[in-house]
Amino acid sequence: MSITAIPPVIDPMIPETFSYGTNHVLQTVTVTTLSALPDKGYWVICIHGGAWRDPTQSALNYLTPAVSILAASEPYASTTHAHLAGFASINYRLSPHPDHPQDRNSTTPTEYRAARHPDHIADVQAALAFLQRKYGFGDRYILVGHSCGATLAFQSVMGSFRGNQTTTSNNGLVDGDGHGDGHGDGHGDGGDGVVDGSGGLGLGLGLGGGSVAMGPQAILGTAGIYDLRALRDDHVQIAAYQQIIEGAFGEEEALWDAVSPAAVRDERNGVVGGWTAGRLAVLAHSPDDELVNARQHEVMSEALKPWVEAAASSSSQGGGGSSSSSRRKVELLPIKGAHDDCWDKGIELARAIAFTLDKLLELQE
Repeated sequence: MSITAIPPVIDPMIPETFSYGTNHVLQTVTVTTLSALPDKGYWVICIHGGAWRDPTQSALNYLTPAVSILAASEPYASTTHAHLAGFASINYRLSPHPDHPQDRNSTTPTEYRAARHPDHIADVQAALAFLQRKYGFGDRYILVGHSCGATLAFQSVMGSFRGNQTTTSNNGLVDGDGHGDGHGDGHGDGGDGVVDGSGGLGLGLGLGGGSVAMGPQAILGTAGIYDLRALRDDHVQIAAYQQIIEGAFGEEEALWDAVSPAAVRDERNGVVGGWTAGRLAVLAHSPDDELVNARQHEVMSEALKPWVEAAASSSSQGGGGSSSSSRRKVELLPIKGAHDDCWDKGIELARAIAFTLDKLLELQE
């Protein structure tokens, strides 16, 4: 009597974690692939928040609640889920946190949290390039960021970062010291990171050589930080805001302005010049957010107007009228809860992702 072998059942919802760099244990990305439409569905790629420094926030705990809701709860399970090919969530090197101190002498370099700009965005760019090479989804993805993760999401499509960075290597790994330019100060060719005479940035992202990840079709920012100086000024009585920004970017306020997506308005260095693949930006904010005020999504909405107009102007000059292929939109989405409730509970983040996908699909019609 022969026994027919039964192939193992593979649960596509079990996440896998991959390393995209060798410099630090935080250079990882957690991925969950779905069986539905692997070649046509959209990827949702997440960037967690935590003020560039909170080690209690991670790729896995940011992604898990919302993904579980999108996969198992209606109406998402029978609608949104069918249009998705996979989820990914990016870890990146963190700046020091006063409430989570480390001893440099007893902590290995690969675990020591001492990141400073451009380390955070360099890691995000390297992770995106790694995912592009591994899964080949092109521009068919939605980039989702919370708080400083939203900063990183919009930074990733700014012209100053896409144009002035060196690109990723074929194996997707950043170089030995994390900067790729032989400088150990974390500021690359720009030294102190201030704006240069031409208006460009000496960002020195230093990711090696190869191909830059293609920008997303949509970006969803929840409780996003888009203007660093404005955030500090609106909370000038609270010293922690100054300390957080200085810890991640240093004391030079010219650099703060140059890396703030809402503050860079010239086409070359801003979103207009860098996000050519973009179709949709969704800015989600809760009136109950106790940490990031409404001014942040208001100034970002204003900053995105030239990006929308650039597509309409290009279409008009090309004789394409208002065809769907050239339409761009900015949506303001009210959400509920305190600053971290969106991702911690997952309900509002799942709703925001579904909303973003629905609006993006409408633009394809």
